[in-house]
Amino acid sequence: MRLWPDSLAGRTLALLIGTTLLLILGSAILLQDERSKRFDEHNRFRHLERVATLARLLSDANEHEQSRIIERISEEHDDISLTPLPRIDRQPRDPMEKKIAHHLRRSLHLKSRSAIRVRIDFDQQDKTVYKDRDHHPLRRPLKSIDISVRLKDQTWLNFSTKDFKNVPPWASESLIS
Repeated sequence: MRLWPDSLAGRTLALLIGTTLLLILGSAILLQDERSKRFDEHNRFRHLERVATLARLLSDANEHEQSRIIERISEEHDDISLTPLPRIDRQPRDPMEKKIAHHLRRSLHLKSRSAIRVRIDFDQQDKTVYKDRDHHPLRRPLKSIDISVRLKDQTWLNFSTKDFKNVPPWASESLIS
């Protein structure tokens, strides 16, 4: 049994089929990588939008309403509290922490850098470091995010979550193609 056809038409068809399969496989790999990046961004910014919404709601609520709001917005892996002092005792250090703090400051229209504190714990067990085209570290798997936001009444909203969903292995669109 021969794997390579003898005729010119057969060889051309085999090359076309092989090239097409390689292109589809390469596209699926690129799509999966891009999908993974977008999934991580969505995961992170979903929590940031929750914190910004929570800060806005709590700033305009009385004490009784605040506890009801926190109770309703809390999810399984969240720890949300209002305290006189921030749970985080330092300013953001990591570039991702600074980016998150900047995003929240803009979203909440806060001028003071000290009004938002962010601490990120990266998953030390997952050694995957995603890099950009120039091989600079781009993102690392997150273990938890802690955020403290000073509200109008000078109390601190403390938000902590460990709820980071993993990217599903393949998108159905990739498998269908």
